[in-house]
Amino acid sequence: SEYIVDSGDSLYLNFTGTSIFSGIYTINPDGDIYLPEINRFKVSKLTIKELENKLIESYKEYIYDPDIKVTVIAYRPINVFISGGVKRPGLYTFNVGEIGLNTSFNSQIDELDNLNGFNDNPNPGKIGKFFIPRIFDIIKASKGFNSNANLSKVKIIRNNSLKQGGGKIFTEINLLSLFLKGDQSQNIRLYDGDSIFINEDISLNKQIVDLNRSNISPEFITVYVSGNVFNSGSIVLKQGSSLLQAI
Repeated sequence: SEYIVDSGDSLYLNFTGTSIFSGIYTINPDGDIYLPEINRFKVSKLTIKELENKLIESYKEYIYDPDIKVTVIAYRPINVFISGGVKRPGLYTFNVGEIGLNTSFNSQIDELDNLNGFNDNPNPGKIGKFFIPRIFDIIKASKGFNSNANLSKVKIIRNNSLKQGGGKIFTEINLLSLFLKGDQSQNIRLYDGDSIFINEDISLNKQIVDLNRSNISPEFITVYVSGNVFNSGSIVLKQGSSLLQAI
């Protein structure tokens, strides 16, 4: 599925041949931006391509043969809900964007930049590492799986674009394939409004034991020893240690 713009996103609109209109437009809480000549313009719930087509159609009255390109230069935080076979189900928020750079870099774009216009990269030479949340990130945030999680069929439900019918779409992914075989195609990108459901089976999934050796689980665990031993109490052991090692 494609990215759907909404309130909080900052867009760069590049009007080819009409650079006076080019600039940064932030979507307000009502899902609108304010444009030259047009004023209030609804953009929420549209993909980038849908928005470009809508802009071109709207500006035909004001610009001869308009050519308008849209780039997202600052993404809104995304809210993702996860439930089922995880230790801490609930709603999680992730910030999307650059890591290790000044997040106010957009404010540094001056009038000369707007006059010259941007290409796909709205801030050349200043783009650093970019964090895009994926399924692995929310699994880590929710403290991993419980012992009954069915990882072979994880359902993800997300918002559909208006042009594609609106409503919701869903898919199923196999997290076992990701964690045990390194299948990165299962580590899909998260979008705002996604809901993730991990079914719980009655019987223990044997393959979850294998996951204890992956970095989804903590490196060390705390266990408690009591009874007829020299030193009772809590001790810290490496993940995967045996009962004999604890004693």
